[in-house]
Amino acid sequence: MSNGGVYTVEAKFKESDLIDAVAKIQNDYIRWSDVLGIKGGFAVLYPEELTKPMPSEILMKPAYQAKFKVVACFRRRMLGKV
Repeated sequence: MSNGGVYTVEAKFKESDLIDAVAKIQNDYIRWSDVLGIKGGFAVLYPEELTKPMPSEILMKPAYQAKFKVVACFRRRMLGKV
């Protein structure tokens, strides 16, 4: 078994959108993983403090210091299949 594979990444959800992020990965990608040729997906959740409008030069500092969360969703592996 190796760590190789194709994975999708969604990075447009804030932390409070956890359920929506998981649903997006599951319904739009994992559900169609055989057709898309992917093994799973990740949703990057950004912190609430980055949701406020601010100029990009001000945004850079909190963006670099922020702690992002990631949710991983993987295709179910069926017994007997590789």
